Amino acid sequence: MTEKEKEKLLAFKRNRITRNLKQRIVDTVETMKSAADLLDEEIHKLIESDSDSTEMIGAIVKDLFKEQVSQGKKYTFVVTSKMGYMLKNPEQNNQNILSNSSPKKVEKVKETAIENFKKNRSRIERDAGSPVKINEIGGAEMVQLASNYFRSIWVGGTTKLEDIRIPYREYITYIEKNAMNLDSYPDNWQSRLVSTLINDSWIFCIWDNVLHGTPFSAGYEGYTGKTRHPLITQKEDLDLKRYAKRGF
Repeated sequence: MTEKEKEKLLAFKRNRITRNLKQRIVDTVETMKSAADLLDEEIHKLIESDSDSTEMIGAIVKDLFKEQVSQGKKYTFVVTSKMGYMLKNPEQNNQNILSNSSPKKVEKVKETAIENFKKNRSRIERDAGSPVKINEIGGAEMVQLASNYFRSIWVGGTTKLEDIRIPYREYITYIEKNAMNLDSYPDNWQSRLVSTLINDSWIFCIWDNVLHGTPFSAGYEGYTGKTRHPLITQKEDLDLKRYAKRGF
C-alpha cells in the first residue's frame, strides 16, 4: 500500500469514527448543560432563601459530589468558588489556569490581590497570549461585556474590592450568552481577552487554583494611590462598540 493510499484510508477511518461519535457527544454535552442549569437554579434558590448559609450550601454541594465521585473514579465534578461546576478526568494534570481548574490546595497564608498578581503575572500572560484589538467590533464588544458583568456584581454591592472573587470563566460565559458579534471574535479570544483586560488596567489572581479578574483601582490592599478605575467611578455602562471599526 502506497503512502497516498494509507493517507486516504486513515482519512476514511477518521471520518467514519467522527460520524459515529459526533452526535453522541453533542447529545451528551447538551444533557450535561441541562443538568447543570437545573442544579444551578436549585442552588441559587437555596441561597436566595437563606443567604447567611451560602458557605454551608457550597460545602454541602462539594461533599455530595465527592460521595458520587467515590462510587466511580472515572470523572470528578469540580465545584468553583461561586457554585460553578464542570466534569474533569482525574488523569488531567497541569491544566492551563485559564480552564478554571479545580482547587487543589487552599492557601493558608493571607495574600493580597496585588501580591498574587505579581507572583502569577508572567504565567497568566503566557497562557493568555496576545491581546485582541479593542478598536475593532469583536474586541470592543467582549471588553464591554466583561466590564458590564463586573459592574453588575460591583454596583450596589458592599464587598470590598480586595475581597471580590469573580472567576474568569464567568466572564466568558456571560460574553458568550450576550454577544451580538460573536462571529467577529478572533481565534482564541477566550484566553487572549485576559491580556486585553490587563492592558486596560485589570488585575488577575489565581485563588484556589482558579483564575479571577477585576479592574485594578484604589481599594486594593497595598495600593497607595488614589486613582480609581473608570468601571468603579462611572455611573452607567459604556458602549465601546460606538468607537470600533466595523470593517467585517
